[in-house]
Amino acid sequence: MAIAPMFVKYRAASGNYYVYDPGTNEIVHIGESMYLLLEDFHILELPELIAKHHALGAERISKALKQLEQLQAKGILLDHAPMTTSPAQQVVCRGKQYSIKEFLKNHRRLLILELTQRCNLRCEYCCYGQQYPELRSHGEATLSIDVAKNVVRDFLSHQPQKCLIGFYGGEPLLEFELLQQIVWFTEELASRYDVKPAFSLTTNGTLLTDEKIHFLVKHGFNVMVSMDGPKDIHDRYRVFRDERQGQPLGSYDVVRKNMARFAELYPEYLHRGVSVTLTATCDYNAVNDLFVELGESFPVVSPNLIRGPVENLLGVGADRACEIGVWEEICQCDSCVREPSFSPQETNGDDAEPAKRQSVTRAVAKPPNEVPEFLHWTEEKRAAFRAGHAQFVEELCTGRDAISLRKNFPIFCGRFTKRMAKLHMRPVSNRPGECHFPYWCFPGATRTFCSAQGILYPCEKTETGKLFELGDANADVNVERVISLMEQVRLLGDCGNCVARRLCGVCPAMSSEQGDSGDANRLAFRGICQSKIGDLTTKALQEYTTIMERNQEILDDVLPTTESEDWLSDIRFQPTDEQLAPVELGVEELTELV
Repeated sequence: MAIAPMFVKYRAASGNYYVYDPGTNEIVHIGESMYLLLEDFHILELPELIAKHHALGAERISKALKQLEQLQAKGILLDHAPMTTSPAQQVVCRGKQYSIKEFLKNHRRLLILELTQRCNLRCEYCCYGQQYPELRSHGEATLSIDVAKNVVRDFLSHQPQKCLIGFYGGEPLLEFELLQQIVWFTEELASRYDVKPAFSLTTNGTLLTDEKIHFLVKHGFNVMVSMDGPKDIHDRYRVFRDERQGQPLGSYDVVRKNMARFAELYPEYLHRGVSVTLTATCDYNAVNDLFVELGESFPVVSPNLIRGPVENLLGVGADRACEIGVWEEICQCDSCVREPSFSPQETNGDDAEPAKRQSVTRAVAKPPNEVPEFLHWTEEKRAAFRAGHAQFVEELCTGRDAISLRKNFPIFCGRFTKRMAKLHMRPVSNRPGECHFPYWCFPGATRTFCSAQGILYPCEKTETGKLFELGDANADVNVERVISLMEQVRLLGDCGNCVARRLCGVCPAMSSEQGDSGDANRLAFRGICQSKIGDLTTKALQEYTTIMERNQEILDDVLPTTESEDWLSDIRFQPTDEQLAPVELGVEELTELV
């Protein structure tokens, strides 16, 4: 008896039946009989199938089995034997092979400098506040100019194809003179390497003055200003550190005034936008309306959704493959500690409704009275968010003007592009081949974060404990630490047997340190990992397919395209120096019908 294939089956909003094949990244439109038999394909013999699915009849069953075999002959839905991933030893980029050490020598992409850990605001939901004890707290540390010069010099010595440098905090404009010195030093040094640097800044907007605005524009900064919406929404959490008469003072008026001045001084400057944090208490329509108003002068909107510990806002319901979230650790009760099953459960046979799916495990969540208000998603708030998102998706399905969509739905368009770009741009291959761990982040190459103390990390989200330390700013990235971190992340999951391995963005920041051990917390990682699997294999696939059925061209216009000169779009890992040449079929467009 053959081993069954690994797959995700689902139905689009139209009622059409589909199967996603993780081996080839193919999405195939199939018939109802094939859909019903998939669970038992290569598991039951023909007499057993006829007995179990007697309502279909022997003739339909035989025809569906033949069609499934035809798919396998094309390399789709091949039998899946349990697989293990292997340590990455080789990097393949644009047809060339490198060892990890060799690749790190001449591939650097983004350097982020934490100018200071000081901040003049005390936003209640801030990751450096009291709600997140596992992360660092607000501090007084400031990056020294000597350390900054060392890390910039090392970064440029690797001759990055793109010289991208970002400034981070705390509030980076508290150290404006330091920022200026670093920019001048970088520009002078970059000219020797014949590289043009590009700078970015994320700021709370309270310290923007004419002098600072002129400097940022002169040096071509991409400026993101943090703003959460209209005054009542913004001021609820984004308050100044110093109180007035014992009461927190909101920052909205100051930020809005400074943004208006920025637009007045440079009305045509387009390299600026807003970073918005969406909480459980905000009014999404009001927030969206404000950013529609600001869209002419601050055209880029980067939304960040603070979700509760359990629910996925776009996928709560009976059709979830996984209902998982993590606060600190996975539940250890007998019913939860078991190997997850990622294949959809048996269809209920009702053509009018999608097949019911069962949750595979659950996480421990804090009781509602312990959850901060900004995280306490009520059913009413979840419904409001889903309604706004559904309206945007309907506009995608019926609209033809991508510019208007981005303009009228800045919040939902921003979140949608993050969620759908990897799915839409996935490569489709007819050779599944060996399973390689799908590193989405290459520590030290994709980006490098230098803390105010001069410690190097993969990114700003990993400034926690010893686990993520990549080295010292005075000694560059430690290759052995990079390899060790990549290997720890690889060993945390079961990517070789996961239906989402070709779609997942595995990120070191998904992990956390186990106490002060320097080792990764496997339980926490698995919970977050499986939450992503549930989202990818249910709501995202269903939503994507529904849009492609109704308005295939719109996604090419709405979703950002990967710049061809950026090596990040063409990188993969393999365990040995074996020459692998899968046959690429191009981007899937739902054209293969069975």
